[in-house]
Amino acid sequence: MEAKELLQRYAAGDRDFHAVELRGERLPEVDLRGATLKRAILAEADLHGTDLVGADLTGVNLAH
Repeated sequence: MEAKELLQRYAAGDRDFHAVELRGERLPEVDLRGATLKRAILAEADLHGTDLVGADLTGVNLAH
């Protein structure tokens, strides 16, 4: 999945991004509060300033 699609789905009310792969995607300073990102692959993703308050980050790959 690309960051653009995730942000569109989030804006539409979807919060379940279980096991999504966003390796290397740019998500700086976006609002992902309350999202379910269990086992997501966020390796090398730009999350600078991203709001993840209340997000489920169980098993997330945040390498690099």
